[in-house]
Amino acid sequence: MKNVTNKKQEQIDNQIENLEYEIRCSNELRQHNRGE
Repeated sequence: MKNVTNKKQEQIDNQIENLEYEIRCSNELRQHNRGE
């Protein structure tokens, strides 16, 4: 059971990392489009 929980947590961590990466990219794009 513990193994399943660890696996789930790993997936969640990966999703969070992906989201943070997408947010950073979109923020940089927005700044670029505004000419900053």
